[in-house]
Amino acid sequence: MNEIRSLPAIAEMDHGVLICVGSGKQGKSCTLHSLVDICFPDREKYLLDTSGVDISIFPNYGLAHTVDDIPVGAVAVIEDVNRVFHSRGSSKDATLQKWLGVISHKSNVVCITTQSMASTDIEFLRSQDVVILHKRMFPEDIEFERPEFRNGQMVANEWISRAIERHPDVPEKSWTFIPRFNECVSIPMVDWWSFANSHMLREVKVCS
Repeated sequence: MNEIRSLPAIAEMDHGVLICVGSGKQGKSCTLHSLVDICFPDREKYLLDTSGVDISIFPNYGLAHTVDDIPVGAVAVIEDVNRVFHSRGSSKDATLQKWLGVISHKSNVVCITTQSMASTDIEFLRSQDVVILHKRMFPEDIEFERPEFRNGQMVANEWISRAIERHPDVPEKSWTFIPRFNECVSIPMVDWWSFANSHMLREVKVCS
């Protein structure tokens, strides 16, 4: 196997956005938190969430209720980003625009999971160093993906399928395609990951 270029490059990011995209229960959260653990072991880590989730199952993470709670130099993780920033929310609320406008000055890396780029605010892709991490996406979900990402997701599915076939001993949901580096990599699960972590939103109530 060729030397992996993507993970060392991500580890060198002073600021930017990591977007992990794929259908539900395809390992997005586990991959993202495992990547953060590998690439940013010495940086402060925060979950940005407004729903009052219990973060005690995420060791060494702080809880941020607003973007102003994210300190300089920290890594901010947003699970299922559309709950916090709606896909077209920035047209009504400038908070996201203002925050992303200063993350380079604050040396923040913002990490998000999303089931589709169609449900992700486009502001995350503007004027930032963005690395997209593709997990598998079901055909019916690809149909509703943003047109500019649809073909890329189909390519990612093919790469991941080939990796699974060639490496049957590797957990299938660990495979992630990173188009910037044209690499499909298996990201080892962080040792503290559990069922509770992957179902952290189970008790969240959705209010109008």
